[in-house]
Amino acid sequence: MALKAKGLDFPATISPTTTLYPFLLSRKRTHFVLLQPRHTETSPQLVIGRFQAGNPPTLADDHVFDLQKSSSLEGLWEIKASDCGLEDGQTY
Repeated sequence: MALKAKGLDFPATISPTTTLYPFLLSRKRTHFVLLQPRHTETSPQLVIGRFQAGNPPTLADDHVFDLQKSSSLEGLWEIKASDCGLEDGQTY
């Protein structure tokens, strides 16, 4: 299956020499992304929280976000980082 992004065709087998990697790295500056080239009916979810040390360790203040299909690339799921309500200076 070939991937398409903004009218560009990418090979089904992705290698570091394709232009897909620079596209994804650029997109990761503003979005959380998941490349899932196979078709799925269920939207993937992003879980963000704060590590809580302990025995067992837990995830505090967790938030679940549904990823949306990208209009830029078939098989790419994403959410804008700005839509996740993250605070500057915090580690998630």
